[in-house]
Amino acid sequence: MCGMVSDIAEREGIQLPDFSPQAVDTLRTQILPRSPRRRTPRPYGYSVVDLELADKVQDVVFNDPGLDVVVMTSALPQSQDEVSPFLDGALRRIADRVKAARAQVMLAAPLMTDYGAFAASTAKLSGCR
Repeated sequence: MCGMVSDIAEREGIQLPDFSPQAVDTLRTQILPRSPRRRTPRPYGYSVVDLELADKVQDVVFNDPGLDVVVMTSALPQSQDEVSPFLDGALRRIADRVKAARAQVMLAAPLMTDYGAFAASTAKLSGCR
């Protein structure tokens, strides 16, 4: 998803800020697995399957001094029935980091989804816009 967003932004002439040198260094040397093909870290490709890694990446990205806004793509549950203990824990960890973030974090659906009232209330509780 990150690569697609940056490719579309470039095609449309929208400039996206780079991560700060400190954030890049932290992501490359302390958090992300080594990948010789990448010039710029795109951390979320790895973190989808490793929640501990996702937590660390979000801490760095949400608090990068070079970023004022972070757009995070995430599917939200449509009802309480869809919230497993695993998902509940993940959403609570994200909410805690969003509330403490230096940057404004905006939650965006990865697909064209009409989120209902439950999903909207979940996003609001997290501090996301």
